[in-house]
Amino acid sequence: MRRNPKLLGFLREWTGGAAKIIAFKLTSGAARRNREAAVGKLFRTSAPDAVVSNDLSEISGGSHPCTIYRADGRTAPCRTLPELAEALEALILEPEEERL
Repeated sequence: MRRNPKLLGFLREWTGGAAKIIAFKLTSGAARRNREAAVGKLFRTSAPDAVVSNDLSEISGGSHPCTIYRADGRTAPCRTLPELAEALEALILEPEEERL
């Protein structure tokens, strides 16, 4: 076994900056500050436009809570997968000048 390279950091270059990059960070039983630290690390190392963070310990049945963290510091909590899908669609379709 060997460690695979992290591809997230290359996506912006590969797409010529034309794509919105959304990373996903799943933790398991992590405290809020640890989740936020993991999200911060993704922003520092890979520079995505947004990170969807959720914790395995909070997912059950129809409940799938998560938070979308944006590079500009805004956050959007979501309680269900359909709510997450709607929020991500809005983020992806958002005009470039609104992202800045």
